[in-house]
Amino acid sequence: MILIRTAQAAEADQSWGCFGTGDAVGYLLLVLMLLMFLFIRVSRRSDAASRPPPPRPRPGSIDQLGSALFRIIKNDDAAAYRSLFLVGDEVRMALGRGADTYLEGRTLGMYQRSLDGIAKRVPPGASFDGAFILRDALARV
Repeated sequence: MILIRTAQAAEADQSWGCFGTGDAVGYLLLVLMLLMFLFIRVSRRSDAASRPPPPRPRPGSIDQLGSALFRIIKNDDAAAYRSLFLVGDEVRMALGRGADTYLEGRTLGMYQRSLDGIAKRVPPGASFDGAFILRDALARV
């Protein structure tokens, strides 16, 4: 029997600084970084969900509603016009069982058509002086 001596080069252990050497430590650090990344993403998502929605215009009187509507008509702002209407739970609280029918009929195009119809009734160069409910005006006559 002939024995041949062979030399094998041993790879130097890779150092991970104060964490020691070896591949297991590297994989552990990788897993730790991925878990931290996941935690940060989840916490940011929950922070975004807990923020209150931006405030909607809430006219307190008929004059404030008229003024807000007049500005919306002048700016042709369909998104602002849509924000004047009840949404989601507000509709259900106000209308009860009729809420589903009301919500089915509402589309973005409906708001734009409604805004266009109102805008046609406002003469060019008009300004807002005040608002009143028509039945109150008829009672004054």
